[in-house]
Amino acid sequence: MNAMAQRTFRMKIVCRKILVAVASLGFCILPSLVGAATKPSTVTDQLLALLLEKHLPAPLYEKGSNPWPGGDYSLEVHKLGRPEVTSSATNILVKMPLKVLIAGNAGSELLQLKMACNTSFTTAGEIIFTPEKPGIVSNLESTITLPIPPVMADCDGVKFPIEEYLRTVVAQNKRQWEMKLDAEMAAWLRGDTSEKPSGKPAGKAPK
Repeated sequence: MNAMAQRTFRMKIVCRKILVAVASLGFCILPSLVGAATKPSTVTDQLLALLLEKHLPAPLYEKGSNPWPGGDYSLEVHKLGRPEVTSSATNILVKMPLKVLIAGNAGSELLQLKMACNTSFTTAGEIIFTPEKPGIVSNLESTITLPIPPVMADCDGVKFPIEEYLRTVVAQNKRQWEMKLDAEMAAWLRGDTSEKPSGKPAGKAPK
């Protein structure tokens, strides 16, 4: 393992330990300070936001070949800036500006018609992290909120609304997303990772 790989691996472990310590501090705020959590973010909240910004994947979420009427589409979710974090004695609220990109096709086999479709929109996602047991942050339960604004898909100049369809997609997948996030956070806080130091220089992941 070269020196750069060793330093990168150690830095990731240190960041995990810092996040656990900061999260614990956020949940152990004295009752007299709980009301301050609704005011502008504290230093603790700002540190949590910085750690999240540095370690969240890009894109946050992506999935291709999702079926919809007459074809399929791909979906990507990107963050648009630093998360806003507000902690209290019982939970951590993360607000994040997001941009959603959708591209696909739609049409009719009967009419032998295929149209290229695309759209994008911005929204503000929210995640509330709550300890399964008070004061113990090694196991967090997440609640995801993803509002869908009015959205028009553009299919070769033909436009039609798809927000109701997207809201159904969110409702159907929300619990699965939360469970996946809970598992990833638990592994991350324990220090478990699939990114073991290999001694290879940093670079693009193999396809």
